[in-house]
Amino acid sequence: MIVQYKFDLLNVLIQSHYDVSALQRAQVLLLVYLQLRFYKFPYYR
Repeated sequence: MIVQYKFDLLNVLIQSHYDVSALQRAQVLLLVYLQLRFYKFPYYR
């Protein structure tokens, strides 16, 4: 699932060159990815 997040993030970053809202989607995906990491692995902090 995390690999899928990375691929989605990569696709959104590629599309962000043509779409401004895609950049916002990339930021949201990154926030969700970080929150999932902190939620699943809180000891990484």
